[in-house]
Amino acid sequence: MSQSSLRGGGTTPQEAGAVVTAFIDEHPTSWHLHPAVEQLGKLYFAIDRTDLAIGQFAKLTKSSWPRYRLNGSLQLGILTMDKAADANSAFDSILNSNSNDDVTQLYKLLAKCQKARLAGIEGDLATSLSELNEMIATENSDNKLLFAHLYNALGAVHQKNSNWKEARTAYLHTDLLFATESELHAEALFHLSKIWAKLEETDRAAAARDTLKSRYRNSYWAGKL
Repeated sequence: MSQSSLRGGGTTPQEAGAVVTAFIDEHPTSWHLHPAVEQLGKLYFAIDRTDLAIGQFAKLTKSSWPRYRLNGSLQLGILTMDKAADANSAFDSILNSNSNDDVTQLYKLLAKCQKARLAGIEGDLATSLSELNEMIATENSDNKLLFAHLYNALGAVHQKNSNWKEARTAYLHTDLLFATESELHAEALFHLSKIWAKLEETDRAAAARDTLKSRYRNSYWAGKL
């Protein structure tokens, strides 16, 4: 139900959240606990309850499973970007990990990407663009999750600095090449709808909005239209 809701299915995030919460309450020792907590965090974010989402992702940072622990830290950083020190602390907790397995390597790249994004938003445009473009040039684009993060980060930095055409091009990469990453695709479509309007491309702005509403109607980003 949770995954169907997040993909725009008939179940609302509130309905799915009630079911996931009941499962967590009834099965606190289940090996499904951390996946359920992660889903609940995503559902809270979808209904714009970032405070509650942060609480769930904070729980994940205590997991003994690397994938959930690292994703908890990554999501905490992303959701606290308005508090740069907190966000950087979350990203640094990933980058300072001594592990070097495949999962940790992926999350280190994602954390590096988000730190570069934050730097650009905070005003260090040159460093941000240099790091993001270097990663795009050197990392393997078969890693769709990483590249959707990279192009959305690049779009956000250009957008923050009113570089509308560069932001459009960045978000279009996610839209056209990495749309299988649904959460990041929804984010890109939202920003494209605003940027196309800035560029007086009203038909394209409407198309981006329509795609977002039809494909991801239960998402946080559709709710922001």
